[in-house]
Parts: sequence; structure tokens; C-alpha cells
Amino acid sequence: MLYSILYYIALYAGLLPALLYFVSKKQKLCTEAIFPFLLLTALATLYEQIGTEWLQLNTSYWTQVYSLLEFVTIFYFYISSLDKKYKIYFNVYRIVFILFYIYSFSYWSEQNALLAKTINKTVISLLVFTATFLWFKQLFEKVEIKNLWQSADFYFVSGLFIYYASTFCLFILSSFLLETTSYFYDYWMINVVATLFLRALLSFGVWKMDKV
Repeated sequence: MLYSILYYIALYAGLLPALLYFVSKKQKLCTEAIFPFLLLTALATLYEQIGTEWLQLNTSYWTQVYSLLEFVTIFYFYISSLDKKYKIYFNVYRIVFILFYIYSFSYWSEQNALLAKTINKTVISLLVFTATFLWFKQLFEKVEIKNLWQSADFYFVSGLFIYYASTFCLFILSSFLLETTSYFYDYWMINVVATLFLRALLSFGVWKMDKV
């Protein structure tokens, strides 16, 4: 019961960041680097509701496509937020992801899409960890933001880092947990809560854009 309640709250919360962005009075004055990820989050919500629950479509294809879009949008956000001197790191991650994404197809199937997602999620998580470290490093070097609580990007970066840090081990062990325990959904609650937290921080960050 609790799982279902939190799941639907987290699901529909995916629409809020994009909606807030569209009605933001200052969106043109603020960074637009996060917008593709907000749009993807809203799209994922609509697909889960319409495609998965209403139309009962197979999710394995969407899972693989989503991993690619997830990487592209997060990659775009960070590369747009960091100085060009860090471009070499992003070039490396771009190549690494392409290789692992192709490799994930060797495990992907309609019955085993979770393993392919885990492979892709691992690379994306490492990108987020590295890029977040570089973002804070750049921040302290430039000392441009006196109050982080007033920075929209701070909430975006924090939300991404907390989500991927919280779910990193969960996805690595997901296939093992699914096969060896009947309490898989109890463990999966971590992903639901982390997703809700991410979407709440994204929404708050977009709201902060209007207050700057």
C-alpha cells in the first residue's frame, strides 16, 4: 500500500518541473541547460502512465531508449554548466557510454531488460559523480555564488547526485535481488523515494529561477 502511494506520487511529480519551467516568468534569463532533462522526466511520466499502465506496452524497448536519452540530457546539462577546460572529461565519458550502450544490447532482451539498464545506469552514475565534483570544484574556484541556496543549478546538481548515489548499488544488485529474494519491491522502494526526492529538487530549482 505504502509502495503504491509513494510510486504514484513520485510518478506524477515528474510532470511538475517541466510545467513550472513553462510558466516561469524568468526562464529566458536563467539556464536552459536543464530543460531537456525536465522534458524527458515529464515524457517518462506520460509513458509510464499511458504506455505501460493503460496500453500495457512492453517496457523493455522504452527502457533501452530512455537510457540513451537520459545520458544525452544529463550530459548536455553538465557540459553546458562547466567550463570548456573540462571538455576532455566529457569526451571520455561520451566514448565510454557509447561502448557500454552498444555492449548492453548483448544482454538486452524483453525478459532481461533490467540487466541492460543496469549497465547503462552505472556509466550514467559515474558521469554524474564526476561532473558533480567538477561543478563544485569550479564553483569554489570562481566564488561566483555567495549563497548556494539561491542557485537553481545547485538544486539540479544536488538532486541528480543524491538520486544516482542512492540508487547506484541498488541497480548493480537489482538482477541478483530480483532472482534471489521475494522482497524485491521493498528494496525498490529506495528507487521510488530517490526519484521523488530528485523530482522535488528539480521542481524547487525551477521555482528558484523565478525568485532570482
